[in-house]
Amino acid sequence: MSVQETQVFNFPGVTVTLPGQRDRLATVMVKDIPPNLGPSNDFTPIRLLINIAVMDLNEPGSYLTDFIPPLRISVAYKKQDLFEASQMPKTLKLAFHDGKQWNVFGIGNDHQFRLLPPSQASIGEVVIFHWSGDPPIAWGG
Repeated sequence: MSVQETQVFNFPGVTVTLPGQRDRLATVMVKDIPPNLGPSNDFTPIRLLINIAVMDLNEPGSYLTDFIPPLRISVAYKKQDLFEASQMPKTLKLAFHDGKQWNVFGIGNDHQFRLLPPSQASIGEVVIFHWSGDPPIAWGG
């Protein structure tokens, strides 16, 4: 099977770059954000952004959760996000919800995270090797 070319999906404030996955055909879908995603794991959501699902086109109804090469997401933040995080007092973080709790990007080996300052781009960049099937993503502290 040939490898699918890299796909770029643009949503308001979010860009998802999905490189061709080894032996898989995939696409990105946006799903509804579940209600009542309160604080957990020392993370308090400030602004819910998007619920991304990477659909496995080889197995309809299935999600890709492992990415070789990795999935990349760029998420814009606002000055208000920085201000609200500082009032907690915490630094601004980006996290995904796995259905049970918030998981901060950049902790562990499954994903990497960097926050670019307003002087450069006002975005958070995530490189994801593994995550849950269709996680909502939020800025928080």
